[in-house]
Amino acid sequence: MAPAGTFTSFSTSDNLVSAVPEPETYAMFLTGMAMLGCMTRRRDRPAKIRA
Repeated sequence: MAPAGTFTSFSTSDNLVSAVPEPETYAMFLTGMAMLGCMTRRRDRPAKIRA
């Protein structure tokens, strides 16, 4: 068994692959940012008081 903190690769070629987010990731991110923006905008509005 390998000691803790070491990495053992069973591959014959260790090619690095850059991670590219899928379109769904961007969609979820933009949806979340839009929701935060709506909440912030709604919270900053002054309350209308009718007398």
